[in-house]
Amino acid sequence: MTNMVKTIFLSLALSLGLAAADGKPAAKPVGPPAAAERLNDTQWKHTDSAGKVWVYTRTPFGWSRGAEKNLEIKEKDPGPPLEVVEIRDKEAVFQRATPFGKSRWTKALSALDDAEKAAVDAARK
Repeated sequence: MTNMVKTIFLSLALSLGLAAADGKPAAKPVGPPAAAERLNDTQWKHTDSAGKVWVYTRTPFGWSRGAEKNLEIKEKDPGPPLEVVEIRDKEAVFQRATPFGKSRWTKALSALDDAEKAAVDAARK
């Protein structure tokens, strides 16, 4: 390959994150350590050997790590209220408001999650 082709290839690899500036492959993103405590669906908390507390956050772009004092730990948002539209013989019909309109679904009574069970119990009372 000519020097020009090598330069173009290296520039392309750097722009795509396939290689580091020194020509070596880029390091893969690191997730939380195995001993990390799960805080919610996207965040884990871990204290390193030096005693510093880190919060690992899973983002659409990979993992992010920050000191606990600098990050806000997000509580799980329950979302809009769940409505029970109808309770049939062996299934229930639910709906919930979303930014794109109402979402409606049917689920067997034997397969309900905790929130759906609570909504069905409240609707029966």
